[in-house]
Amino acid sequence: MKNIKILVITLLFLMPLCIYSQTVSATFFNLPQQKVYLNAYTGFYMEVLDSVMMSQDKRVDFNTPLKQGMYELETEYGETLDFLYDNSVVKIIVKDFYDSASVEFINSQLNTDWNAYNIFKDQVLKSMEMLKPILRNYDKETEFYKTAKNEYNSLQDKFISFTDSLMTHENYASKLIKADRFLPLNLDDDLDKQRDYLIVNFFNDVDFNDLSLIPTNVIANKTLDFLSILQTPEQDHDQRIMSLILGIDNVLYRATVNYEMYKYLFQFLIEGFNELGYEDIVDYMSRVPYSEEVDCTEEQYNELLSIVEFNSRVRLGSIAKNITGTTIFDQDFELYELEDEFTIIYFWSYTCDHCRYTLKHLKNFLDENNNFSLVAVSVKGDLRKIKNLVKKEKIDGYFYHDGLEWDSPVISDYAVTATPTFFLLDKDKKIIYKPFDFKELADFVIIVVSEIGEQWSPQTAPARQAETPIMSNSLEGSNIAVTIGISIPKVPQEVPVENASTQATRKIIAGRKFARPAAAESIRASTNWAAPSKPVIFFKAVAKVKIKIAGTIAIKPLGIHSIASLKVT
Repeated sequence: MKNIKILVITLLFLMPLCIYSQTVSATFFNLPQQKVYLNAYTGFYMEVLDSVMMSQDKRVDFNTPLKQGMYELETEYGETLDFLYDNSVVKIIVKDFYDSASVEFINSQLNTDWNAYNIFKDQVLKSMEMLKPILRNYDKETEFYKTAKNEYNSLQDKFISFTDSLMTHENYASKLIKADRFLPLNLDDDLDKQRDYLIVNFFNDVDFNDLSLIPTNVIANKTLDFLSILQTPEQDHDQRIMSLILGIDNVLYRATVNYEMYKYLFQFLIEGFNELGYEDIVDYMSRVPYSEEVDCTEEQYNELLSIVEFNSRVRLGSIAKNITGTTIFDQDFELYELEDEFTIIYFWSYTCDHCRYTLKHLKNFLDENNNFSLVAVSVKGDLRKIKNLVKKEKIDGYFYHDGLEWDSPVISDYAVTATPTFFLLDKDKKIIYKPFDFKELADFVIIVVSEIGEQWSPQTAPARQAETPIMSNSLEGSNIAVTIGISIPKVPQEVPVENASTQATRKIIAGRKFARPAAAESIRASTNWAAPSKPVIFFKAVAKVKIKIAGTIAIKPLGIHSIASLKVT
């Protein structure tokens, strides 16, 4: 009995040590002492799990419970480092944050493999980029072209050989490398044939039943890269939307083999395109394509419908939900009673540095535009600090704070999942635009309100379309995609999309709206893609938005409608 008591006491003593055992430690040699965030890949956003201040010897230790997946260390100054976790402590030594080769993972083969893979892949792709102008422009009979072609093929062969060797280790990194690596192409084929090959074989090495791909950036980036190769600069707006719908149709059909994978990709895509303002794509996805092929319960199917409903609450052209109550300065307030020509609804958090900084921009904007009202709904933050900030900055507007944070009915009414979030309403309180940030709001006002004025119709609000980057032909496929950010396309429909140097030509033509798409089968039969000359990249940049505890953006925690609540990338 005495021995049993001793054993029980010992176990009780050790349990906290097991629960709070170290999961990640890192030492940084070339950085000043600062806070470091531990972020988890969760799909459309990244979720901050914890933050720690560096010790005097530039070390951080996280005791945060982790599950298998991909994570990111991010310094307060913005440097980032990805790593994998697979139920073993991760120890990292960073000698130079700007040199991936100097990063050392102690006793972690899978992280050593993943880091080596990404370094080698980047080197190969950069070399390929240098060869492309020769392969595109030189006579195929010249020795110069033949030498370049041989070198390009050699790079492809080396890449496949190197990645094959890494995959023999059969660890978590091996799965991700297999799914992520790009397809080698036959340079004897013309661009049409190369592109057709990519479209047909793009997901050959992706197992849609493998849920370990979800808490990473691999399946998300793979999907976005696939959608990007379906677009060409020659496509007009309608054709571009059609190609995206076709690509989404393809991806969702493949994902029907597993409900969790389908739900993840479905929510990732509908949330992303809704955030970008692609109303026609959201309309298509609202039908929950191929859901009848998914093996799921009625409750799970209702989860999919709730995702649709959540992303359909605040559509362009719809009447915004009324907001009533008392402002933080005890002033009675009702949104529907505001009489200014336009109203900006701004959801923000005091704990979000970027949100507070944006308030200063809004103050200057309102000072120069007296036909706008501001309704600022604070999601998180101490009421006293919020009052002091508003008084100090002398911001004119209606500041609403009910103290319910993410449980506020106002948050639910406007389907807000992160701060800052903007809505622009007209005099009738119709939603005419959903800017991604303040810059988009300002651009919209300059172009639409100033140039079109009363001709503007809320049914013609612009979608954020892809910008054509200035880069050479796509030969090796998906992974050459370079994140270029999100442009605000205000391109007349009769004018083709131009390159990055011509953003000043952006306009909006009222009265144009792409018709609701027909069934996927008829779309496939009626669409004829042209060969690509330049890859078009769209919301990949948004797919890696940072969610800071007290930093750039705040995210709604948990709940079925929050990306962060899913076991996803």
